[in-house]
Amino acid sequence: MTPTAIKSLSIQVLLVALLLPVATTYAVAPLELTAEEAAILSREITKSSAKKVFCELVVKNSLKVCGPSLFTSINTGDLIVRGDELLVGDLTVNGAVTIAGISIGTPQYAYLASTLTGALADNAPVPFDAEGVKSAGIIHSTAVNNQNITVAQSGIYSITYVVTGNAVPASTNRFSEFVIEINGVQVPNSASFVQSINNASLELQNSGQVLVSLNALTDVVTLNTLTGTAINFLPYTAGNGVQSNPAATLIITKVA
Repeated sequence: MTPTAIKSLSIQVLLVALLLPVATTYAVAPLELTAEEAAILSREITKSSAKKVFCELVVKNSLKVCGPSLFTSINTGDLIVRGDELLVGDLTVNGAVTIAGISIGTPQYAYLASTLTGALADNAPVPFDAEGVKSAGIIHSTAVNNQNITVAQSGIYSITYVVTGNAVPASTNRFSEFVIEINGVQVPNSASFVQSINNASLELQNSGQVLVSLNALTDVVTLNTLTGTAINFLPYTAGNGVQSNPAATLIITKVA
């Protein structure tokens, strides 16, 4: 039997197996599918609610999975998942991977800002009442608990922040300090400390950057004061040809 005939027979056996009762589990030998064959397979996977097991599946175009399946390895174009899938082995995707509406492999990011004025108490989280560009993978509200940041995907995230303010009450030796916290615990080496000597009017600007490991939907990120006293936020109001500047900004980006 020729390789083409063997492949055709394997595909026919697979498609017949997909029509069997729900309790059946299916195993497929290594297969390399054309775009047309992949479309047929995707359609049949979608129609079948049975658990399916695929071994070393290679799809040249795209594969759509809508039911519970287990793959030992996948090599495909676009991969769209709408059910419960377990991958044991290697996953090679030459296009986009979409799971529950969030694309994996595309950047996740957010730019947050605080335009508020007034004093922020010691060891209090910075509220972010404004947003710039933000992807679906970064979860934040400007209205409710706007100090909290969570992520939709577990991974490594880069966090960068800048804060402008003054210690309250004014003194000749002012200082300010901020730190990133995850679930109320300070992240090591994420703090920024700034102090002015013999200058009661100098504005202080803190900046910091850190890489952190975050768990999806459970870890809550905040930017907190650590000064021993209140901090007076100092956003800049537009005028004299200069645009408005927020008192605090934070950028979070998924890097791995």
